[in-house]
Amino acid sequence: MVLPYAPEVAVPMAKLGDTLRASSRLPKALHELAVSTTARLLDSGYAWHSHSNSARKAGVSDAVLKEIENHTVLRAAN
Repeated sequence: MVLPYAPEVAVPMAKLGDTLRASSRLPKALHELAVSTTARLLDSGYAWHSHSNSARKAGVSDAVLKEIENHTVLRAAN
């Protein structure tokens, strides 16, 4: 990960992330679905685990999350 070694990039990125989370007009379920899908696509285990749980709590079905976890939806999109 580059950000810890590049504070000139990390600080603006953190501000952007804070703004997106605080000002987003997306419903919570859709936001968490987008983050979960991206995390799975990038094979980021920590982000997948955290955000798939948040997506589930926000109302995303287990069936949808299972398809994302198994890359079923991602393969179909290609």
